[in-house]
Amino acid sequence: MGGIRLVNKICTRCKVNYLGIHNQLLCDGCKSVGFDRVCKACNISFITKYRYTNHCDECKKTKIWKLGKFPNRGKAISDSKKAFFQTEYGKEVAKVVGKINSGKMKQFLQSDKGKESLISRSKKISETMKKKIFEGIFTPKITNTFTHWNAIIDTGAELRKFRSSWEACIWYCNQHWEYETVRIKYVGLDLQEHNYIVDFYDPTTSTLYEVKPKCHINESSPKIEAAKIFCKNNNMNFILISENNLLNYINPNIFFGNNKKQLEKCLK
Repeated sequence: MGGIRLVNKICTRCKVNYLGIHNQLLCDGCKSVGFDRVCKACNISFITKYRYTNHCDECKKTKIWKLGKFPNRGKAISDSKKAFFQTEYGKEVAKVVGKINSGKMKQFLQSDKGKESLISRSKKISETMKKKIFEGIFTPKITNTFTHWNAIIDTGAELRKFRSSWEACIWYCNQHWEYETVRIKYVGLDLQEHNYIVDFYDPTTSTLYEVKPKCHINESSPKIEAAKIFCKNNNMNFILISENNLLNYINPNIFFGNNKKQLEKCLK
């Protein structure tokens, strides 16, 4: 009679006797766990659910399987796509695809999962930017709230931009000072962590300077308190510059040309 003939076998993995077909290597229990394979990339043995899996999970994470026999395939495909989307037909296709993707994204962001994704992404971006600001990799270009002009100083070799005419004129008279190089972490009134970018640092006297009109100075604010603690811990000085002591750091006699116009704005 026909049919499948079962024979006595020994499982190559657990070494248990079982009944199986002549070319079967694993018992039913081991087969349910997965197949024994050797990774083609790192040559390490692993178990997989699928018989013909060629790479272990670690190598899959690095996408080494994409390389194969054609390491330049990815770049060739990328270049081909770029060239296609430069053509007139490609531009039309891009518009259609963009419109479809935009609609799908708007629909996704209206769902609960989409809203959670948006909150998570915003939080991640915020944390990344705070880290870059603290490490000095990035300095936000914030328009000073009490000035509405471009604070620019011409050194003869370059044009230096500042957030206010006060800062511009002070730096022009103290060009060995470093502008916005010191970052101090502090917890604000919102109980969130922020980065305080100090206006100036004088390396010769180890002094930090904050430039601000008197009406905007609150010495008990979290960031000013954090600056004082930072200076105390690092054996540094902290000085606030306002209209009361502004002229102590400016020499009007050295200004001329466009820089003199900046001085006039500063002294208004």
